[in-house]
Amino acid sequence: WQLDGPDKDVLAPTDDLLASPPIATVQPGASQVVRLVLRKAAQGGEGTYRIIFDQLPPPDEPGVIHVLVRISIPVFAEPEAPIAPKVNWEIANADGRWWLIATNGGTRHLSVSKIKLEAFGGHELQVQVNSPPHILAGATRRWLIQADAKLTPNEVVHLTADADVGVVDQRITIDAG
Repeated sequence: WQLDGPDKDVLAPTDDLLASPPIATVQPGASQVVRLVLRKAAQGGEGTYRIIFDQLPPPDEPGVIHVLVRISIPVFAEPEAPIAPKVNWEIANADGRWWLIATNGGTRHLSVSKIKLEAFGGHELQVQVNSPPHILAGATRRWLIQADAKLTPNEVVHLTADADVGVVDQRITIDAG
């Protein structure tokens, strides 16, 4: 699992991760434990994967429409060496739109939720979080800020968010470039 630019996840098949059992029948109301086996240890930094579960279609029935389910779950494999995210936050204008941009120069992903931006005077800016909240190691993720945001270069904005390693709480100076 990689990011292709700041907005697009790219999934590639791998045999690094195996699921056991590879196929199962789960009756309504029941559950199924799936064990994941990492065939080779992550080296240097975190290994990032997605395990995808697909519901297989039942036999065709005339006049019946079946809606199938696909679930994609992130899997992060930590190496033995200590790893940590190191995220740099910025706000920049690209193509006439304001973006919150997170670049992770660390060796571990950072998962964020409840992103809140507050401009001067307490004005809250809405951030469109349509993509997964994971900022992978060595990657950039960006989120669109509401269309009517009145931001100016060198203005300071307060960012808060919940993260899997604690709380993000910092001030960001808007890019003048």
